Amino acid sequence: MKNLNLNSTEEAIVGIVELVSGIKREVTKGKCRQRPIALSRSVLGYMLRDNGCTSQRSAEIIGKHHASILKYVKDHEWNLKYYQEYKDLYNSCLDEYNTGYRKAKVQLMAKQIKELQESIESINLELL
Repeated sequence: MKNLNLNSTEEAIVGIVELVSGIKREVTKGKCRQRPIALSRSVLGYMLRDNGCTSQRSAEIIGKHHASILKYVKDHEWNLKYYQEYKDLYNSCLDEYNTGYRKAKVQLMAKQIKELQESIESINLELL
């Protein structure tokens, strides 16, 4: 398996699915079709695609063909409606993503905004 450089969003999603499902990313990238592993792979593929990754990029990350990602996206609504185990895993991953990763990202942006405002104020003072 080639080593991919993941951006922060991709890394966060992979880490969250790994944490919530308890299935390591190496196993998720493998060929095993056991239900917990397949569910983890499906949720991961959908979440990557839903958060801006192309199908090809998502497929590279999970070690599958891009058509698998298209299938995960196509089946997502049905799985949420009729497949309780999938729904539970997806909702847990989504909750963790929304409360953990996004919250941290917002806090980082708030800090950066504050630093920029302070820089602007110091520049304005220098100009006076």
